[in-house]
Amino acid sequence: DNVAGSSRGTELKSLMDNKAGGASNPMLSRGLKKTKMTPSRTSRMCQLCGKEVLGGDYGLKRHVNAVHLYFRPFKCSFCDRTFAQKNKMERHEKRAHGDNRNKIFAVV
Repeated sequence: DNVAGSSRGTELKSLMDNKAGGASNPMLSRGLKKTKMTPSRTSRMCQLCGKEVLGGDYGLKRHVNAVHLYFRPFKCSFCDRTFAQKNKMERHEKRAHGDNRNKIFAVV
């Protein structure tokens, strides 16, 4: 189910809109734990499911949008599948629809 339309989805969306749940957001900052993975990579702990997410605040926002809000703005051109990330959609189109990708379909 798409929780984005529910009150929980709205609550999660408003939490994430505030700097991806950073320290300025007291509701999410309780659950965030910053850990240095390597000198250039950081991770965040998702308060909603406990998963450690790479990519800092941006990675956490992308995780919450895709997993908890089920936000999938990229739709396959050939079927009804939707994806949270453009590269995942492109990979799907290549693997699932292969030869059809470069054909032009005439509307009759």
